[in-house]
Amino acid sequence: MKKNHGKMKAQFFLLGTFLLCLLFFLGLPLSSPKLSVASRDLSYLSENIQKELPRALNFGLNSTGGINTLENFTAFVKAAMLEHSVNYTSLWIVTENRTDSNLNVTAANHLGSAVTLSIRVSGSNTTLELENNEINSSVFTMVPDEFEMNISFGSVTKNMVLQRNKVNLYAFIKLQRDENFLQEEIVA
Repeated sequence: MKKNHGKMKAQFFLLGTFLLCLLFFLGLPLSSPKLSVASRDLSYLSENIQKELPRALNFGLNSTGGINTLENFTAFVKAAMLEHSVNYTSLWIVTENRTDSNLNVTAANHLGSAVTLSIRVSGSNTTLELENNEINSSVFTMVPDEFEMNISFGSVTKNMVLQRNKVNLYAFIKLQRDENFLQEEIVA
């Protein structure tokens, strides 16, 4: 009798172990849960980009990097945002005085697709067809010291009054994580 009683204990132990394992595996989800970070940080990230983009341009202008420094900074921000599961897209325009009355306008498209950019400076128009990650520039002549610049691309239209004798920056930035997004414009 004692031997039967020992076999019964072993069977109950095995059955109990099997039931615990079954309960454990039934409690696990069939697919892995989607990990998501709160999107409250988008405004914080946007504020930092708004501060640092003009600084990157100034750093490039004060060194030998020029516009390339701004382009490198854009690539750095895009990579850094991906580490936080944020898609960063942007379009920026820089104006620089070249001679007494000539103005160079350089634009870079990092919006993720081709864009048609219309620029009007003091009555003169130009259109730049920019592929994604492309930079292009145009020269405007006979630009007054203070000039009006109108730009439009996609659904964005911006009118600004700028100074010819200083470097000006306009940037459109967009940060997106899942369905949450934040877009801003920078004029410096």
